[in-house]
Amino acid sequence: MRCRQARRRMILPEAAADRSLREHVASCPACAEHWAALARLDRAIDQAAEADRLDLTPLPQQRKLVEARAARLGRAVAAPVRLRPARRLRWGAAALAVAVLLLLTVVPFSYQRTLGYKVSICCVEADLALEGDTICDLFYHLGLDEANYDVLGCDSTCKLMIVDLRSREEVEQVVEALRELTPQANATSVIPVTSSESASLLHRALRRDS
Repeated sequence: MRCRQARRRMILPEAAADRSLREHVASCPACAEHWAALARLDRAIDQAAEADRLDLTPLPQQRKLVEARAARLGRAVAAPVRLRPARRLRWGAAALAVAVLLLLTVVPFSYQRTLGYKVSICCVEADLALEGDTICDLFYHLGLDEANYDVLGCDSTCKLMIVDLRSREEVEQVVEALRELTPQANATSVIPVTSSESASLLHRALRRDS
């Protein structure tokens, strides 16, 4: 069973009795954490609902209490007293807040993380492309110590693939610098290098800001 199929089955009512699902969870730490997070979410919502049930005075009883107090004060109650279920609203909001908190901090989601970029550049003069020291010096002066390149082929000019660029800004820097050395150089494609990862929404936001 694949992880995506397992996580779809986790939300079904019969998930606890699904033998193949339990076997997959037992062998997959990521899915085990996902199932545990769903269980914590269910417990938090159940606890909020139970507290709501125990703490809430029924509306008919509240109405009778208010009418009795009004009668004791000699006030005529001309119309039924309407009370807003404030406590129910308050506990409902608490349950929603707990659910949102768990969703943000605990439940993992799969997403594609961009690790860097590579760019294909055509029409680079052969002397420049095949004499590697010049391009390596270019990377050094731009502060791109991790950048590297491959020559994909040469005819009258060469085509390069520059890799290990960390941002689109670095892609633009490299392309502009190469154009100063060989004006006909032209970027034909910019390709993001991605990785499939799993993390909570909060962890992903913190990683993006760091």
